[in-house]
Parts: sequence; structure tokens; C-alpha cells
Amino acid sequence: MSGTASRTLEEATARAFLLAWLARAFAYPRADRVASLRAGAEDLARTLRLLELPAEPELPRVLEGAEGRLPELQGLYNRLFVTALEVPITETAYELDKTARRAAELADIQGFHRAFGLRVGAPLEPDHLVAELDFLSALMQKLVHFHDVGDEEGLAVVERAYRAFLEDHLGRWYEIFCDRLEQATEDPWYRIPARMLRAFLDAELRLLDLAPQRLTRYVGQPPSASTWPCGAGPGACPSPS
Repeated sequence: MSGTASRTLEEATARAFLLAWLARAFAYPRADRVASLRAGAEDLARTLRLLELPAEPELPRVLEGAEGRLPELQGLYNRLFVTALEVPITETAYELDKTARRAAELADIQGFHRAFGLRVGAPLEPDHLVAELDFLSALMQKLVHFHDVGDEEGLAVVERAYRAFLEDHLGRWYEIFCDRLEQATEDPWYRIPARMLRAFLDAELRLLDLAPQRLTRYVGQPPSASTWPCGAGPGACPSPS
């Protein structure tokens, strides 16, 4: 199956696992998710070797100490991805013409999900990195299933969808996301998954001979005018004496 989304069945299984592991790594760091990431560390190391991706020897130590850092990691997640938006974690945040493009991109992503009987659970948006990684993992799992039952038509449909979603969506913006993340924090909790994400998707694009139209700049939306009465501007509350 050279040149397709899975050269071997074993590699398809490995891809499904790696995509799911990365989705958990970029999700909000709860205790159960941290425990799940740590439990999968040995399988992750085997997966990286199988897919000929760089090893991450520092990762076991980082995972081992994560539970004791949980409040710190949650604060870091909020600073990077939620409050300060130093590193937007949704695809459409990087669209320069956000008003015109966001609805169309979200509709396209939702169309992919509907085609396979999937949906994105709240509070995630369909273009969130976690949702996009989970979707590609689900496609790889479906590919393994169709291979097991000998469904050639199903295999072809999944292969096409995997290629199309990677080229039209995640492949467009993972580079700028990883670049901004590496600039925004020195913490290995996020820098290691960012390196893994970049290495894996770089390899996938080469394997599948895909050339996505990259999103290379981020222009934040100006904040909307606030009706809060104590804003810093005309009509603001007087300073305390």
C-alpha cells in the first residue's frame, strides 16, 4: 500500500494510536488524561520506532512528574490556548479573512464528520486541534476495521478522506501552530508533543505526496467594544482614592 495512508496494517494501527495520544496531549490537562498519557508511554515509544520518527527520551520523566504539576499545567494551558490566546489551537483562528472563511471551513469539517457518522462533542469546536487529531485517528481505526473484514470499497473511501482532510485542514496549519507554541513556552509538557506532531505530519505529507496551502500568519481579532461599566476608557469607574 505504498503511497497511501497506511503502507501496512501495523502502521495504520500505529498511526491511529499516535494521533489519539497527541489528541490527549493537547487536551486540557486533567488527572485522568495525564494518567492515560503516562500509561501509553511504552506503546508510544514502540510506535515512534515503527513509524521511524524521532525518539523522545525526556518524555517518561516529563510524564512522571505531571500529576504533581497539574495546577501549573492547567494554568499554562489556559494562558497559551484560552485566555491570552498566545497560541490559537483552532484552524480557523489562522484564517486572515476570518469572517468570510470560518463558516465555510467549519461546514467542510462537519461534512467530513457526518460522512463517517461522527460528531464533535462540546465544548470543542470542529476545527480544534484535538478534534482534528481525533478525527484522523478514527479514520485510521476504520481503515483497520475495513481491512479486517475485507471491505475494499470502505478502504478506498477512508484513504481518500484521510488524504483530503490532511491536505484541506490539519496539514494547512500545524506548522504555524507548532512554531508559535515553541516560541511561547519552554515547558516540555507542550514542546515535546509539538515536536512529535510536526515530525509525524511532515512524514505523512511526504508519504502521501500532499502539498497543502499553508496558513503562515496569524492576525488576532481586535476585542469587541465592552459594555462593562468599569472599562478603561470614557465612562470608566473613578480610581479609588
